[in-house]
Amino acid sequence: MPNNRFLASLISRANPQKSAAGKSNAVDDAFTSSASVRDYMQSTSSIEICVSELQLGMYVSKLDCDWLETPFLVQGFVVETLDDIDLLSHYCKRVWVDQKVDHLTAPRKVAHESLLGSVRPTIHKIPPPQVLKQCGSRHRDANAAAKSLIESIRLGEALNTEQAKATVNSCVRNVMADPGATLLVAKMQERDDETASHALNVCVLAVALGQYLGLNAGELHNLGISALLHDVGKIKLSADLLQIPTAQRSEEQQRDYQEHTIHGRNILASAKNIYTGAVDVAYSHHERVDGSGYPRGLKSSGISQYSRIVAIASYYDDLVAGNDDLQAVAATSALKRLMEEREGCFDGELVNQFIKMIGLYPAGTIVELMNGCVAIVIAKNYRYQHLPRVLVVLDENKNPVTERVCDLGKTINQQLDSGYLIHSAFVDGSFGIKLSDYLEKGLIINR
Repeated sequence: MPNNRFLASLISRANPQKSAAGKSNAVDDAFTSSASVRDYMQSTSSIEICVSELQLGMYVSKLDCDWLETPFLVQGFVVETLDDIDLLSHYCKRVWVDQKVDHLTAPRKVAHESLLGSVRPTIHKIPPPQVLKQCGSRHRDANAAAKSLIESIRLGEALNTEQAKATVNSCVRNVMADPGATLLVAKMQERDDETASHALNVCVLAVALGQYLGLNAGELHNLGISALLHDVGKIKLSADLLQIPTAQRSEEQQRDYQEHTIHGRNILASAKNIYTGAVDVAYSHHERVDGSGYPRGLKSSGISQYSRIVAIASYYDDLVAGNDDLQAVAATSALKRLMEEREGCFDGELVNQFIKMIGLYPAGTIVELMNGCVAIVIAKNYRYQHLPRVLVVLDENKNPVTERVCDLGKTINQQLDSGYLIHSAFVDGSFGIKLSDYLEKGLIINR
């Protein structure tokens, strides 16, 4: 617990005109420590102090630098150890702290609280070659099945629900067996059919988030089928319309495009033996918590939990993969966009959990190191998000080298030179690196 006298002196020093009876403000962005994701905070004020003045138990709500440039990935956290203070000192000089009043009562009711009851802080290990091979094989089969599924609907056939369920079963098995390997394979897989690839990747991302949130196998299957078929209504739109960027569509064209949510609802509503929640997700995945979405302009309380998850997964995949409307960006840029949109468009708490689940540098991210070498992220560091394990593939002159694993976490105790810290992240294809090539050859890892 923080020293109350010390904190009171800070309040007085920072805002001497503030009345002791001032109105409290809820902290919306409480960092979810390993103890519980329900440990929200309330505060009477935010105080700017030097990092050197921090004490254990204080709640840091703001930094003097970008959150995504630090290991503290989600905005707002409790200082739990002296290591936290030491780590902060490497990234910023001043922070803003909130007085802790009650960590047992949530400041606002969370509609999806049931999903946040048992977050699993999984540490992603380097996937063994045989696991990667197995995941890759299942993912290719699932991608082929997704392509066949979508093509049959495009040709006017009824939705093959058994094929859809089998595809989702494969995704769920992969995620439950090894979420790290599954996310890595999904990132590295060649996207030869954008519609099918997007559907499958959203399914993988949504199921991975669901597993991280503690959903059981049945719930993961329901979430997966909803995610796989969320954009099925687009098959009713013309190819010409789909290729027109949003900014260039006329009002009529935009109305026509938005009707894919209605088409999707109708297709799934007429399908046999389909999870009924998938109908809602197809209809509602473009709704936004601030009411700015479509087709019904629903606000937060009117949007289902699965629709919120799929909306986040779909947006993230669009950002990192690119489409006719968006140019592909690096994973770090995509996460920043999600952070910017998390209160207006998306469910802020679920965005927080998604970011922590996938990591600051998700598996499959191409990065350039401070020493000029180029590497591929293969496993995240749960404690220090900015220090993942990477596979170095190019030297400082951008020439191929014998691939080797570097644990960037070793830079903390100088077991690894600081030149191996990450400088920048890049999209697939940068430096002539195609992720799918490494997956095809088996991603040989010299440990």
